[in-house]
Amino acid sequence: MFPPLDDAQAMAVFADMLSVRGDPRGDLAHLHLALENRPGDPRLLRAAEQHIARHDRHLLGPLRTSTSLCEFTWQRGYIVEARLKSHAGVDTWSRRGRVELPANQKIARAVRELFRLESARPLQMLSITMPRSASARAVIFSCLDELRRVRHSLHVLGLFFSDVGGEWSTTEDDLGATKECQLGELLVSADLAIADAVFDRLS
Repeated sequence: MFPPLDDAQAMAVFADMLSVRGDPRGDLAHLHLALENRPGDPRLLRAAEQHIARHDRHLLGPLRTSTSLCEFTWQRGYIVEARLKSHAGVDTWSRRGRVELPANQKIARAVRELFRLESARPLQMLSITMPRSASARAVIFSCLDELRRVRHSLHVLGLFFSDVGGEWSTTEDDLGATKECQLGELLVSADLAIADAVFDRLS
C-alpha cells in the first residue's frame, strides 16, 4: 500500500522496500529525504538529477522523450507537480507534405501517459499551457476526458493559453485572465475563454 507522501518515516520504510525490489524510486526517495535535511546541497541535487537521467525509462516511461513539453517537481521519489507547455504553432508541414503531429496534440498524449505513470501516482498539481488556436478547445477537452477516465490525486488543475489569436474574440482587458472553480477536492483555474465549458465538462 502506498504510504502518505507527507509521512517521512513511512516513506523511508517504503523507499527501503522499493530499493530491495530494485525499483529506482526507492533510492530517489532516499535522496529527496536527505535533501530535506540538507536543502540545496549541490552533491545531493546532482545525485538526484543523475539518478533520474540514469533511470528515466523506469521513472518516466514514454515521457522521457517529451522533455521539451514536460517539467516535473519531484518529492520523495515521486512526481507531485507536472507542467505541460507547448510553444509550437498548430499548422506545420514537412517538405514532403506530411503534416507533423502538432505540439498541442502531443500535450493530450502526454496527459494520457502521465496518468498511467507509477511515478506520478501522488500527482497533486497539473498545469497545461498551449498556444491559442482553432484546435485548442478540442485538445483541452481531450485532456479533460483523460482526467475523467482515471482515479487521480489532483488538487489543482490549470488550463491556460500562452498567446492571442484563433477563434475567440477577447478584449485587451481579458488577455491572460482566468476563472477559478472548486469542484469537490479539485481547484480548477482556466483561461476565461474556455472556463465555463471546462467547469461544465468536469462537473
